[in-house]
Amino acid sequence: FSLLALRCSREKGQHILVGENRLFERPLTELMQIFNQLSVKAEIRKLTDNKSALVIASEGWQLQGNALNVSVKRSSQFASAVLLSAWDLPFKLFIRFDMNQVDQMPSFSYYEMTKSLLVNMGMVIKGSGQEIEVPAHQNMNKKVYLVEPDMSTALSIAALGVVGGNATILNFPVDSLQ
Repeated sequence: FSLLALRCSREKGQHILVGENRLFERPLTELMQIFNQLSVKAEIRKLTDNKSALVIASEGWQLQGNALNVSVKRSSQFASAVLLSAWDLPFKLFIRFDMNQVDQMPSFSYYEMTKSLLVNMGMVIKGSGQEIEVPAHQNMNKKVYLVEPDMSTALSIAALGVVGGNATILNFPVDSLQ
């Protein structure tokens, strides 16, 4: 959800993302803080008993200050979503994380997979750890790229195999960031 919301916020206009109320119970404070720093207006509206919407009004990303501060204390998803949305920015984007030990952020391996994917697609990401920089005007240099699957989903299949008889998982990568 945070990826779609951040990607929409790159485009000028009003964007309305509708979903089940359960979706809006997830951590969104960090996302709203990112929007605020990028001069994007966003609010959550309750539509019905079971539906809500995130309403985004944007003129495109306009960074307030010299760095985007991204909280990664509860999840790496916000860092990954910002990076995935950082293609072809008209300005250099400095990102500062709120943890001294970035490798201890929740789901750090997923963040590393995101960075690896983006670098393989042609994005230059300078620095590491608590501060990184994404230079301006970057474009993908590959149109097709094989992405490592979310290996945690294999656990469900393996569990069903244990309970129900057997399961075969093909092409399970031996070398994995996960």
